[in-house]
Amino acid sequence: MEVENKQGALDAASMVCPAMLEVHLADGTQRGWGRCIIVASGGDRVYAGWTCTGKHLEGCAGPFTISGGTGKFSSVSGESTFVVRSTVAEYVASIPEGGVTANFAGQAAWSALKYTAP
Repeated sequence: MEVENKQGALDAASMVCPAMLEVHLADGTQRGWGRCIIVASGGDRVYAGWTCTGKHLEGCAGPFTISGGTGKFSSVSGESTFVVRSTVAEYVASIPEGGVTANFAGQAAWSALKYTAP
């Protein structure tokens, strides 16, 4: 994660978001949910969660909510609309009976993330 300012790009944090995305192959609808942990360079954390609904390859949209954190982010809060796109359906169509757990790539966008931190 990078933050742009007048001094240039700043490596500000890393982010991991374990998630579940269900794609219904018959009609392409999808729904998902997940939790995110954002770790600042000093080790303080921000916790967030999200849910979404949508169509495969068009995006899965819904609320993204920041619910707290640790250290200097202990009382952080915020929210935004969140959109995620992924090619997970191509993998789902070819997995064997019984299922598979795997890592998938995609892209996410926050249209106007607003947050309050002390």
